[in-house]
Amino acid sequence: MSQLKTKKKYEEFIDSLLQEENFHSPIILYGYENGFLEKYAKELAHRVLRLSKNASTEKKIQSEMHPDLHIFQPEGKSNLYSTATLEPFIKESSLPPFESRYKVYLFTQADRMLPVHANALLKTLEEKKNFTVIILITTEFRSLLPTVVSRCQKISLSVEEKSPIVTNPLILTAIQLSFTSQYFDLITTIDALEKEEVSLSDVTHALLSWYRDLAIIKNNLPANYLTYPEETDALLACAKTNFQSLESISKQIEIAFEALDRNVKLKHVLEYLLLR
Repeated sequence: MSQLKTKKKYEEFIDSLLQEENFHSPIILYGYENGFLEKYAKELAHRVLRLSKNASTEKKIQSEMHPDLHIFQPEGKSNLYSTATLEPFIKESSLPPFESRYKVYLFTQADRMLPVHANALLKTLEEKKNFTVIILITTEFRSLLPTVVSRCQKISLSVEEKSPIVTNPLILTAIQLSFTSQYFDLITTIDALEKEEVSLSDVTHALLSWYRDLAIIKNNLPANYLTYPEETDALLACAKTNFQSLESISKQIEIAFEALDRNVKLKHVLEYLLLR
């Protein structure tokens, strides 16, 4: 994993990457500020496009209309990637570039993919064409699926150690209670979450991270991949239950957001997610 602490070291690495045209593996660019990452990711994408030395390249880059640069981002109230968002990438990434030597696909906030979508992305990563350059950026590196991370070049633009992810303790309590038969306590906690006006996005992000950690434990992957290492004891207890798969819980999350869009009360949506 490349730990590039300064802009100078980052530029030296990118210069080497471009000189060797080492784009066989997708690139994960991660750090702690999304706007900062997007800036550097776009600069990298533009430099890849300039390798073609096409006379019209610069003008198209400046006007943000280059046909070989495709930028994807999460959308909607859920701020998640959807199947509709990823379909163009899955269908078109195997097609040759329009005018450059490479086609560049940039995914902002890559951690906002549900497992079902990350797995669809994974299949494309495994079958990536040599003319396709894929850049993923994230401020939540630990939230990416390990199977995706293992297939990528990792570039850190961090300048200091990040503190552990902070999640509303009530959300974690509700998630842990959902693995027990303490239904009254769970309903009381859901009522408290509604009174605090927590967002469904915050709850589902924590829920996905929790199930992801369970999958890591079940598959005996390294503990440094855990989103909630400080909750290891609780995770181990939950891992002993017959818990749902990441794919199953991600489908339920999609249904939950659809219900919220239809003006179903947050309390009922949370009960659907957690009382199962």
